[in-house]
Amino acid sequence: MRTGHLLERARGALRVHYAVGRNPLRRSSDRVEAAVLLMLTVLGLVAVVLALMVAMLAFRQLGARADSQRAALHRVDATVIANPSTAQWARDRVLTWIDASGRRRTYDAWVPGDTRIGDHLTVWLDATGEPAVTPQSAGDVAVTATAAGLGVAALALGALVLAARATNRFLDRGRHRALDAEWRRFNRAPSSHRPPEQS
Repeated sequence: MRTGHLLERARGALRVHYAVGRNPLRRSSDRVEAAVLLMLTVLGLVAVVLALMVAMLAFRQLGARADSQRAALHRVDATVIANPSTAQWARDRVLTWIDASGRRRTYDAWVPGDTRIGDHLTVWLDATGEPAVTPQSAGDVAVTATAAGLGVAALALGALVLAARATNRFLDRGRHRALDAEWRRFNRAPSSHRPPEQS
């Protein structure tokens, strides 16, 4: 069964859930399925809210960590001067800058693909003056937090869709068995109870 069909059935369950137990033509399995789909729909809404909360929490925590890293580090303006002689990657470059003591420093770094000799790049240094990992920018933090929220939503909604499909298949097997039993009962009924055959 397709996911779109499951969502359509869930919307139908929302429209008729007040009448689930009142319609005498509805089978017990139909009532069970409608109740399960209604519950899964509610859980889906909860999952969306939870995913938003995870994204917001990740954004705050990652942003605070990035701010803390920027406060503990300092940055210098470095110049790309050459390709390293032992480069293992096409985007390795040699950067140079003057440290606080006036000494020239060099560093082999992984740089953006369009970087050329003579370009200026920012290098983040720790308290000892050694190169450190660049803190995440606000854009990087937003992307990471969004990915975390989407991951939670995808896992939760995927589990709910699987639960809906499993419920439908389980109840369908019961409905098919009941229909087969009805046909067997009809075939064993006396001929006087059967409708006359038309020539």
